[in-house]
Amino acid sequence: MNILVCIKQIPDVGGKIKLSDDGRDIDSRNLGFTISPHEECAVEQAIQLVKKDGGSATVLTLGNADSEEQLRDSLARGMDKGVLLHTENSNWNANQIARAITDTIKKMETDDGTFDLILFGSESADRGNAQVGVLVAHALDRPSVNGINGLEVEGNSALVKRDSDEGTENYELVLAAVLSVKDGMNVPRFPSLRGTLMAKKKPIQFIEVEPDDTGTSFQNFEHVPEQRKQAVILGRGPEAAASVVQVLRRLELVE
Repeated sequence: MNILVCIKQIPDVGGKIKLSDDGRDIDSRNLGFTISPHEECAVEQAIQLVKKDGGSATVLTLGNADSEEQLRDSLARGMDKGVLLHTENSNWNANQIARAITDTIKKMETDDGTFDLILFGSESADRGNAQVGVLVAHALDRPSVNGINGLEVEGNSALVKRDSDEGTENYELVLAAVLSVKDGMNVPRFPSLRGTLMAKKKPIQFIEVEPDDTGTSFQNFEHVPEQRKQAVILGRGPEAAASVVQVLRRLELVE
């Protein structure tokens, strides 16, 4: 089993997000970094499959030199090797990211053989576009299901489950396939001390990349207007009853 997991470094925020002065990025000067919960589950799934069936699990990310931290974290959890698509340019759109990842995958598969599974998180926790995994699957012409919460591999097939409004959807895909994992699919392990020490010796390949011209460019972020709350006193004592009834009728709670 040869598996590739694609992750993304994102700011670890617990409060209000501050934007850079030009509005084109998140001000991360006082923030730590992590990966999305969906991607943690994708990493965990790859580790479990390789331990069960044998093989190799590779983790890949696109970002600046600091993104190596997230690769090392995944290696400490049990991934075998890492790939950093290195760029200092933060102005990448989904098409450009997918193209860079696709080109890298093609080169890696030429050298090391086809990836049986390529796993993504269903969406990143910062932008939430949910596009890159689908775009890569299309470019590689491989079967794909997004937002899965169950996966079993039997021979040359992947048995996949996904929740929907109507219930549970079940798919059988012929490998090689591209899948996007939903948070909650499993319980990701934490890096152990031994795993952290071993991760320092595991190989990471650095590949320089730059965004190509796709005809579109990211402009800026904008904060959603804050929702303000207010309390209205309808009256005091029995004289407030008529106003309360009017409110209930407006909400269609009474006739």
